[in-house]
Amino acid sequence: MKRQSLLRLLLSVVMLCAVAVGFIACSGSGGKKEETLSVWLDRYDEKTIELESGKFSEFEWTTSNDKVVEIKGDKLSATGEGTAEVKGTNDRYLVTLNVTVTDSGARPRVALDDVETYESVETTITPAVSYNGEIIEVNADFTATVEDPSVATCDGLKVTALEVGQTQLSVKGEYKGIQLEKTVVLTVKPYSFIELEGENDEFTIYNAKDSGLSYLEIPVNVVVKGEKVENPEVEYLAEKAGIVEFDGNTVKAVSVGTTEVTAKSGDNTVNFTVIVLPNYVEEIFNNTGSAYGTVYEAYNGDEAIGGRKEGLFKYVTGDVSIEGQGYWSQRITNGKAALSCIDVYKEYGYRYFAYDLFVTADARFLAPVGGSNDTFYAPLDEYFDVDGLKVISDGKITNKFVTGKWMTIVYDLRERIMIDAAANNDFYLALNASYLTSYLTNIRYYLDDTFIPEDGALAYVEKDGYVQANNDEFASYHNADESRYQKESGEVGGVKTAYRLTGISDEYKKNTLVIASSTGRTRADSIINLKEKGNYLTFDLYVENAEELYFAINYGKTETNVVIGKTDFEKLDWLSLVSDGKLLHVLKAGQWVTVSVEYGKLLEELNVESNSPVAIEFGVTKTDDVVYIDNIRYYETEAYLPTEYGDKAPAFIELSDTSLLAVANEKIDLTAFVRNLDGEVKATLVSSNPSVVEIGADGAVYAKASGFAVVTASYDGVESVECAIRVISENTYAFTAKEFYEQPALTYAARYTPDSPEYDTAESLKITFRVKDDFKYLHILTGIWGQQSNGVRIGKDSYSGFNAWNWASPGFDASELTVLDKNGKALGRLGGEGVNWEVGETYTIVLALAKTEGVYFFVSDSLLDTEEYWWGNGGSYYKSDLLDYIEFKSFEGIYAEKPVPFVVIDKTDGMLFSGEEIQLNAFVAFERDASLTWATDSSSVATVTNGLVRAVGAGKTRIIVSSDGAVDAVFTVSVVQKNAITPEWAAFHEDFRQGALLVLDKYAGYDGLSFTITFADDNSYLTVTDGVECGWAVSPDCATIIGPGTYKKVWGAAEYPNISTDVFKIKDAEGNYIDYTSGYTFIKGVKYTVEYSIDDSRHLSFWVASTDVHGIFWSATNYYSDALEHITFGDFYGLWSEAPEVSVSLDKSAESVTVGQKVTLVPTVKNADGLSLAWTSDNAEVATVDNGVVTAVGEGVAVITLTVGEKTATFTLTVGKEAKTLLNSSMNIFHEEYKQGMYVSFEDYVGYDKVVFTVTFNEIGKFFTITDSASAGWGVNPEYATVIGPGVYKSTWGSAASQTMPVEWLKISDGNGYIDYTSGYTFEQGVTYTVEYTLAEGRSLAFWVADTDVHGLFWKAGEYRILAEAVTFGKFYGVKTN
Repeated sequence: MKRQSLLRLLLSVVMLCAVAVGFIACSGSGGKKEETLSVWLDRYDEKTIELESGKFSEFEWTTSNDKVVEIKGDKLSATGEGTAEVKGTNDRYLVTLNVTVTDSGARPRVALDDVETYESVETTITPAVSYNGEIIEVNADFTATVEDPSVATCDGLKVTALEVGQTQLSVKGEYKGIQLEKTVVLTVKPYSFIELEGENDEFTIYNAKDSGLSYLEIPVNVVVKGEKVENPEVEYLAEKAGIVEFDGNTVKAVSVGTTEVTAKSGDNTVNFTVIVLPNYVEEIFNNTGSAYGTVYEAYNGDEAIGGRKEGLFKYVTGDVSIEGQGYWSQRITNGKAALSCIDVYKEYGYRYFAYDLFVTADARFLAPVGGSNDTFYAPLDEYFDVDGLKVISDGKITNKFVTGKWMTIVYDLRERIMIDAAANNDFYLALNASYLTSYLTNIRYYLDDTFIPEDGALAYVEKDGYVQANNDEFASYHNADESRYQKESGEVGGVKTAYRLTGISDEYKKNTLVIASSTGRTRADSIINLKEKGNYLTFDLYVENAEELYFAINYGKTETNVVIGKTDFEKLDWLSLVSDGKLLHVLKAGQWVTVSVEYGKLLEELNVESNSPVAIEFGVTKTDDVVYIDNIRYYETEAYLPTEYGDKAPAFIELSDTSLLAVANEKIDLTAFVRNLDGEVKATLVSSNPSVVEIGADGAVYAKASGFAVVTASYDGVESVECAIRVISENTYAFTAKEFYEQPALTYAARYTPDSPEYDTAESLKITFRVKDDFKYLHILTGIWGQQSNGVRIGKDSYSGFNAWNWASPGFDASELTVLDKNGKALGRLGGEGVNWEVGETYTIVLALAKTEGVYFFVSDSLLDTEEYWWGNGGSYYKSDLLDYIEFKSFEGIYAEKPVPFVVIDKTDGMLFSGEEIQLNAFVAFERDASLTWATDSSSVATVTNGLVRAVGAGKTRIIVSSDGAVDAVFTVSVVQKNAITPEWAAFHEDFRQGALLVLDKYAGYDGLSFTITFADDNSYLTVTDGVECGWAVSPDCATIIGPGTYKKVWGAAEYPNISTDVFKIKDAEGNYIDYTSGYTFIKGVKYTVEYSIDDSRHLSFWVASTDVHGIFWSATNYYSDALEHITFGDFYGLWSEAPEVSVSLDKSAESVTVGQKVTLVPTVKNADGLSLAWTSDNAEVATVDNGVVTAVGEGVAVITLTVGEKTATFTLTVGKEAKTLLNSSMNIFHEEYKQGMYVSFEDYVGYDKVVFTVTFNEIGKFFTITDSASAGWGVNPEYATVIGPGVYKSTWGSAASQTMPVEWLKISDGNGYIDYTSGYTFEQGVTYTVEYTLAEGRSLAFWVADTDVHGLFWKAGEYRILAEAVTFGKFYGVKTN
């Protein structure tokens, strides 16, 4: 009770008039039960209160404050804001109501709608009071008045209508002191009339069969004597005949058009318009792939597309090969794709979605089918039968996507809903070809199926014991030409309902038909369709003109060719032939027979994992072949089949074997008899290669020499048969093999590669193995990486060749492979009978080795027959671990002659550092126990003892291993010296700052460089270049990526990498060279050793990434931000294979000083380990030398010589007897015209040989112009000066070869010796240069500095800089040497 009252309280609070119950006490005043409640009222509320104690009217009530609330009958009536206590009592209860009245601001209103009445009719209106959205049942003393008394009059609330028209009706009243008023519209209608309900006088319906949109009920009202007539009789008259018809008040579409209609009742009429539209509604497609290059736009071209020009849309795909931009991303989608099918079907009444499509080139179609997320990857030119999807072409249901012609794509919304009630209405179109153009038009929703032709439609009728199908159950397959299978107009063999099949090609696939029920989106779909109808298919067949027919099932995995008049149907376990109540052995032309196809058991046996449809096929094989088909049926059991034959079985040749392996010079057991003839008749045997297999005069068969031959058995009038015989040599020799290993890309495969050179000399490989676990098919593939990827697949129902790169290629032929059982008997035959692999049994395979790089083995339970399955999806079809299913026993080579023994060595060449050792291993092929002798060509380079090679000195030599009677083997070793060096790293420029650049030009004279690298991360990708190919060492543009499964260029073709194993070798931690040409996975923390051949390279550059950066070198973010944080370099050595030449040089070549001065010489010595440095002076009276420090002791000239081994370097010192410092006043500013320069006057230094001074450039790259007066006669004129600067050495005026200043007059030193400025020179900023000028006859020396080459610009003073800003002069003095 309490809980219910509380709920009422909560509800009443929300309504601003709620009552809150406190409690009911068990005792109270006078022994009565007490109930106390809290009540909230709005200012003008009148409410009945619900009590737990009884009805409100059963109590006597009093209020403590009638200015807040008073009692009105069975209600509380609010009279003002505040609180009051209201008490009620009866003989059992005492109720207390604690009332609170508040004012929410809401006010009472008049509740009254517009009023309609009829001429001469009295109507009483019923206004009420509305408060807070509720009608209050009170008497507000309402009165009413009419604005126009000619239309109506009022008496109280009674309204009398006088004439047709409209006026205003006003109502007034009073409630709780508030005056209420409202005005509404009063409409007076005629006493009798007919009208349309609402404002619409135009109605649209569709000319659609059985559609709710093809009719509607006209909303007409008839009023007679002021009263509306229920179910009135109305006469409808259409202005145009044949567009609509009427059934009562319902208008129905007859044909497309527009007509005016008059509705008549008595003398009253009303007019309206009916528009009948076609049975469809236009729809649109939206381009959802525009971001990926897809184009969808109106077509405005002049050229007709398939005969059409108007109303077309053009759809062009982008590049579907780009990752993330496949055909799904480039689809177009219909406008109502966001809705569900059931919404469109129910709310809009649409039954079908359809559009016309014209595709210009081959592509596969991605079409939505079935449920919300179901798709159909439809092949081109191949019949399908998918629920809810049809294709119409040339007025017939073809159910085939084609190119070069218009077709209508139709989706059945109702079927789609039945498959999946939640199916969406997204009917996208996607084509999986790049830049493919297609066209669309007539994009519509259809309301009925009248646009769908009956021709080609499927129909099934259940009869007693079978399901009858129509002749459209067969459909054209693998070909767009539907005309080859059509209903025959005349009579064929007494049958008038037959369909005619005509061959249009000698390619049999183009002549095939397919059973519609055996097609579908998936194999499961087709199996369900067929199993619903039974297990047997029959059809009547009449052969008019054909020699051979084609039958297939399971997408061609089970197939047979029937030769008219020859093939024995008794031998075909899934095909039977019936005529006149009996079975037939042979099919003959010119008569009706019934063909029976037992498909039920084949559905269970063959390829159940495949997604290909079952596809029961039948066809002719040649152009102009003609057959007729009729009476297609399905049976559940074979009870319809007779058991007796009505004809004789044809004769055939029984050959004892169809495949044999024989040994040369042995007799072969092969017999051939003709069966179904009287007595025992032998067939004639003929060999295709008598030098390999010979047929004796008595018919015996002999193996003569190794090779391959086909023996044919024949007999007049009987089809010949063949036996493939492979003859091998008598010589066999067992050899070792590498273990099987999984392929990185083919984890379900194992590869056998012999480790012995004997393999290369064998003609065949003989492999023996035992079957450990159950599988159905063995797949063998040879030479996969050498493009000789021929293969064979062998199982119970298959023994056929294939090529992994071109599935149309035949792969193996019969001469290359033979399978033997444990007794040596050949099993199966390529192209014929298969092999049933039995667990526990041992088998031998003899395989030709020509062009074979290795042999791959796979096992599976599925028979894969396309390269897509083999290469792309093999991992999901093959058994994951071959060695769980096959145990290999032995490997033998077969040889035509006994091979000559030869020595085999495990390494043929290598490089060692001085002092290193390597152990070589060798054996004698075909002479396992032979002894070996080891020798070296040069013991000064390397020695050898029992295969242990020790490097002695730089050079190259041969290590020879021999054995009596065997061919020698040679190991060529290059011994190199190594010298520890310090690497020099250079910073990259901004674009490629992530890398590490190793400068190599300082290591001139070395053949190579050795160093270690250690990666800080697993699975790192190393990018490396030396700039040889691209000429730019710091760019990853033409670098090579080495990483997991990766060896290719960052940019460009992967088959032309920049770095090869010839110049960039990597050793693992054990010192073994790794082969990274198929990719390599570097292990974190392992120290790898790199040996790099320097050649003419100047740099070696590295980057490190966590991913394959092929094609994205320009994106800096793909590399680690700093290579040196992810790879550690160490142990740097320079390598040379011959002793390098010693080199020595000095930092100065000559200098002039005065007595007492010293000059320090700094030597540079290379490749002089162990050699001493010797200093000498040729004139100790002029200069002495001590460990490179030269002291001037007397005037004259001395030559200082440094000797290292046989190499020397010299320095010439000129010592003057007197030096005079130049005065500052000798520096003069030029006159006005050439004030930018300075000149030095030497008038006070006549008799001095030289003037010496220093000059320091304050900026880099300036052009220094200098002249004296010797040639021009005027020392301050720059016209005949010499310009020296970056790449420049020429006169300011005249030819570059006629400089004013000869080089013997002007010598410039940079502190490391005299510079050669005759090819130009770049003066460095801040470097102090010493200038020695031979005075000769000079009077003055002038200088200028410019920012540019001033050759030819000498007259432009503004080209020169103010000298004092550009350079600083110092240390001027004159030198006398005589």
